[in-house]
Amino acid sequence: MSFKLNNRLTLTLMLSVLLAITVPVSATWYFAVSSHGKEIKNSMEINKTEMLNMLSASLASPLWDLRSDKIRSICEQFLSNSIIKKIKVNDSILSNVVYKGSNPPKSTGSIVIEGGEKSIVANGKRVGTVYIQVSSVSYDKSIYDSKRILLYLFVLELIISFFFL
Repeated sequence: MSFKLNNRLTLTLMLSVLLAITVPVSATWYFAVSSHGKEIKNSMEINKTEMLNMLSASLASPLWDLRSDKIRSICEQFLSNSIIKKIKVNDSILSNVVYKGSNPPKSTGSIVIEGGEKSIVANGKRVGTVYIQVSSVSYDKSIYDSKRILLYLFVLELIISFFFL
């Protein structure tokens, strides 16, 4: 009888320790991953705004002069950046699309923030608009790595805790 009670107490103690470790580590893992995701979204929003401002300023003179070769060159240079997914430049004077380009998708399930339109102003006049779309392809690996590291730490903590029981 004493042996059966001893086994039951040991099992109860092991389950209690497992629960005591699992709950805080799981909560920490969840909050760490979600806060990392929020930081990445904020960073992407800042990058999108900066890229939109730089692209708008870079396109002002070529769009004023209707230099489609310069517009194409500038847009292709910006598209070489891995976070920019799509660029569209509209001419307000002639009401047509001057440039439209995109990068092929590199990953599925990535976060995409649409950038809307920003006016392109040259010599005090609105000469066009630019639209960009920003993708998180380069950030997805960072999220995956942080999840994997936290999972390894969780498993390691479980293993260490059972060695001391």
